[in-house]
Amino acid sequence: ELGTGKCEVSPAASSEAKAAAEHQTESAGRRNGHNFESMKSYLQKFVDSGVLAGYLNNVFFGERRSYLSLLNPWEHIIEWKELGYDEKIDQGFKSQWEMLLYAGSIAYPIIVERSAGTQMNPFQIKVKKVHTSAIDTASLCCANQSEIDTFGPEGGEPIKDALVLVDPTCPMSSAKIVSSALLGETFTSVVLSRDLHMYTGAAMKAALHAHSLFSCLQPESCDEKSKSDVAAEIRREFLGWAYQCGSCGFGPVLHGGCSSLIAHHGEHRTGGVVSNACPSCGWFSPSLDSWKEWDGTIPETFLVEKMSKIRNGRSESGCKNKDGPKLLQSKADMILRIIYSFRKIFAGGGNNNPIRSWYNELASRLVEWDLRFSTQDE
Repeated sequence: ELGTGKCEVSPAASSEAKAAAEHQTESAGRRNGHNFESMKSYLQKFVDSGVLAGYLNNVFFGERRSYLSLLNPWEHIIEWKELGYDEKIDQGFKSQWEMLLYAGSIAYPIIVERSAGTQMNPFQIKVKKVHTSAIDTASLCCANQSEIDTFGPEGGEPIKDALVLVDPTCPMSSAKIVSSALLGETFTSVVLSRDLHMYTGAAMKAALHAHSLFSCLQPESCDEKSKSDVAAEIRREFLGWAYQCGSCGFGPVLHGGCSSLIAHHGEHRTGGVVSNACPSCGWFSPSLDSWKEWDGTIPETFLVEKMSKIRNGRSESGCKNKDGPKLLQSKADMILRIIYSFRKIFAGGGNNNPIRSWYNELASRLVEWDLRFSTQDE
């Protein structure tokens, strides 16, 4: 592609551009070194434009964008550059929360379970699930502020929290953003405790990385789906147009044909008899006005039946693995991203750093593919 003009470089310069690509890839992190300065001016401009980096990143890492902002990691970094963020300058913002709504970064949705102990110790948090579809913190904060539920491509519970990681496609810039007071301190504190200033320092970032990693390392079968995920999907599918029984309150009940429920009630058709009565208690009213709008309450029997159908359907489709759960590629990618980010954030202190020592031990176990993790490891 470098020789076709798609990257805005002349064919005559294509060979030099390729050499520049190899040169820059090998000397990543040495932006101001002799290698860059020795390039011709148009190649320096080409490298600085981000076009080359974007092309290489798409080849090696794939195209990743937030499904809310539709921006990629580089475009979010540009927002930070335009903001000119400085811890000592508020840029006219009334609060740090306002800044969180403006300046965001690519992150990954997590489902968090908090307890009373979380207010005292950040490691008391529990990350139930880590989604692999990227999101961005600014859009998520806007949705939370507006009390609008956000759902990812994976479905399940609404997304309220996210894990911000150092991005391997732009390690220096993203590390600076992740380590900033705005995302590294304020946003992380909000995720842990719903308080802007409950926690500070490295412990809360280590806790969020560690619990997210622990969640990813848990064996997960492809036919497993939590009750909360299924309940959230049922509500998203039926709220607003389903009904509930006027006697026992059972719902959701679907009456989508016509307002007269007596017209076809009791008819014999292929496969059975049409019934517009409550499937739970048998109550019936011929008028749709007598049925209440479903309030979102899901009976336990209905939920169990729905989950059973999901499991049976996936089992019949051959999803079940005889050798047990396998580590999906997307999950493996997320594990590596978390460990990479952890290493970049806690790079200092050498092996005397207790957090870094724990990281080295974990890395050794992963090399041996020892995935037998327990709550004690957590």
